[in-house]
Amino acid sequence: MRALLSRPGLGLALLLALSPLAQADPIAWRECRLPRTPSAAQCATLQLPAAEGGQTTLPIHIARLPALARHPKPDPVFLLAGGPGQAASDLGPVASVLERLRNERDIVLIDQRGTGRSRTLRCGQPAQKEDPLRAALKGVDDLAAVDECLRGLSGDPRLHTTADYLRDLEAVRERLGYAQINLWGGSYGTRVAQDYLGRHPERVRSLVLDGVAAPGLNLLTDLPVHAETALRRLYADCDRDAACRAAFPDGWRTFQTLSDQLGRAPVEVKVAHPASGEMVEGRLTRSVFHGVLRSLLYLPERAALIPQLVESTRRGDYAPLLAAGLSVQQGMDEDSLNPALFLAVACAEDWRPGLDGQAVHERAPLFGELFDHLDHACRRMPHGRPSAVRELKRGSQVPVLLLSGGLDPVTPPAQAEAVARLLPRSRHVVASGFGHIITPYRCVPRLVSDFIQRADPAALSQRCIDQLAATRRPPFYLSRLEARR
Repeated sequence: MRALLSRPGLGLALLLALSPLAQADPIAWRECRLPRTPSAAQCATLQLPAAEGGQTTLPIHIARLPALARHPKPDPVFLLAGGPGQAASDLGPVASVLERLRNERDIVLIDQRGTGRSRTLRCGQPAQKEDPLRAALKGVDDLAAVDECLRGLSGDPRLHTTADYLRDLEAVRERLGYAQINLWGGSYGTRVAQDYLGRHPERVRSLVLDGVAAPGLNLLTDLPVHAETALRRLYADCDRDAACRAAFPDGWRTFQTLSDQLGRAPVEVKVAHPASGEMVEGRLTRSVFHGVLRSLLYLPERAALIPQLVESTRRGDYAPLLAAGLSVQQGMDEDSLNPALFLAVACAEDWRPGLDGQAVHERAPLFGELFDHLDHACRRMPHGRPSAVRELKRGSQVPVLLLSGGLDPVTPPAQAEAVARLLPRSRHVVASGFGHIITPYRCVPRLVSDFIQRADPAALSQRCIDQLAATRRPPFYLSRLEARR
């Protein structure tokens, strides 16, 4: 089989012939490639109703990595992306580490309407796409960037809620002929998976939630607080580490002072572009400074750079900070994370007039600006109605595996614990030294694969669970090139 699959074009044709759905499936599949996915996939576009009961349709892109077995299991694995705004077709790395599941099951990826190849909602964009570093150093306030997105918005945000996504998921399941499915959801995808379980419990065989967003999580009010809490914890860990404390004494106060200075007066900078070497001039604002640090917190190995980057910035050396920010930004352009879709969902489901911004600023005095930007957008953006579920029904007997990174700055473990209390057949596994989304790391791929195969939380590898619990934060970088060993 492996020899056949290695021959271009032949492997996919063979899998199509062997698939039990190939004979009955009316969908016109075509061979395609997904980003960072080594094997070919099957792709198709379905025209699904834009609104429930309506005649207008929207194009929804689906991809399927067909099972390798001659007689696959009847319940595939659906991968639900995060954001909101990420496309499922970009989850190639997750699909790849779960390759063992493909021995017996199809893996299905549906680009949520508004994302990826289902791009039915777009921000208004400037006439010419600009280099992200040059754009950031223009010193334009994030509120102006929000207004630029909303001007010339393409598509109707009111048709891009989680409820619309759930309806599309169910329509695809029906068209593909699956009686039951297994769901893996990451970050916002965990919210979608919980809502799907609430609406269609009989259709779910098992559920994996990675980076769990509890039903009560509010994207506007909670994200700034969780991010600032994670940054404070990072500096507390630095203070407990003798080498880090010696290299960056009073690091948290240094960060606060620098943040306040940039808030009062952005700094004029001139740096060499990390990619081209050309000199770039502009203004470093507090918003750009905070944005880089928040993005680094998602991965602990990147977060280990933060004390050194803050210290370099304090000394007037801005290149390391901006290079770190550019490396993150290049992997998060609109093609992979659609800001218009994020706003459509957040404004429909988490915003309401009179939301208490003062309370957010009291809990997150530094990162509370994130709430201001989102509140500003939601006051101006038309948005639909929220999903009708948003509360899990207690006592569901569907087996659930919940995964958390102990250093997650977005969905910390307490979120998963709140969900686990509602689900008697659930198991919560925490990787203490990991960040947001842990499925690709260490022994987690095998843990997830075994769980989906057996659909039994009690049968998980205790050795893997113990290894994950024993992980610790990566060593801090004491200089640009050296980490403490």
